[in-house]
Amino acid sequence: MDAKEFGRYIENLRLQAGYQTVDSLSKESGVWGTTISRIESGTTKSPSVDTLKKLAPFLKVTYEEILKAAGILENDGNFKIEMTDGRVYSELDEAMQDLNVAEQKAVLQFIKFTKAQREEDK
Repeated sequence: MDAKEFGRYIENLRLQAGYQTVDSLSKESGVWGTTISRIESGTTKSPSVDTLKKLAPFLKVTYEEILKAAGILENDGNFKIEMTDGRVYSELDEAMQDLNVAEQKAVLQFIKFTKAQREEDK
């Protein structure tokens, strides 16, 4: 789904969830109204994962569902990673192959940190 289609998807979810305006969703979710407007208009091509995570419960969809619609998470559950040079990885294993041992350890530490944060948020 391209940015415009994703924007319409988010707008439809907002309306179905009972938020008639971007501002009403913004106040509830804590996401800036301008950010939501840019997503809905399609001018933001790739909204951040954090923004989508904040919006998902208010739009009454799961985090995974909104990430799949945004093209960040593939149907098989793997993240699609787009590098700044245009390379796209569909699985973390592929991305890890280009890293040296120290870099791979840093990624592993980050994953452990992220999991610990998730546990603290529960």
